[in-house]
Amino acid sequence: MTHDLRCYIACSYVDRDLYAEIESVVTRLGFKITYRWPDHVPPDGGPERHRHRKEQAVEEQMGVESADVLVVGLQGRYGTATEIGIAIGSGVPVVLFGTLTRDSETGDPVNIFLDHPTVEYVSADADELVCDLVAIGDRILAERMSDLIRAQLSAPYDSWTTAEHRAELARVSEAYDRLHGLVVE
Repeated sequence: MTHDLRCYIACSYVDRDLYAEIESVVTRLGFKITYRWPDHVPPDGGPERHRHRKEQAVEEQMGVESADVLVVGLQGRYGTATEIGIAIGSGVPVVLFGTLTRDSETGDPVNIFLDHPTVEYVSADADELVCDLVAIGDRILAERMSDLIRAQLSAPYDSWTTAEHRAELARVSEAYDRLHGLVVE
């Protein structure tokens, strides 16, 4: 079991500057990127391109499903909407980053699923994104620590101090320290 916090970043393929901006924030907080899709450019054409895109679609899906949080760079496009759907279906919290486009008459987000309970945060700038990711990270790490403590309490007394258990506790503690800037990497 890993105790690193994991993040998937979704945004429009053509908006790599936004991807880089989000990546800078999440990695500074100690989140590991589950899949860096900008690194996987498909070949120019033919059957190899089609095969590559099929494989990449599966890798991106697994990246979203294995993340602790999905950060969406707005405005995004069709693929971004799909990644939000995968996150909702997987129970992965979603943070929207940027300006949320709203319907001019109702004021609602242009996509109903942006009102889904899994979409908890809208961060307008990098400072808000940091605050939102720290809040999510704190919740995730508290749950992991609670799970470790429950497991420890239900284990036989002589197994409480195993090296493996101490190492797991240390990994959660280290992830918390990175999240709060208490460790300089």
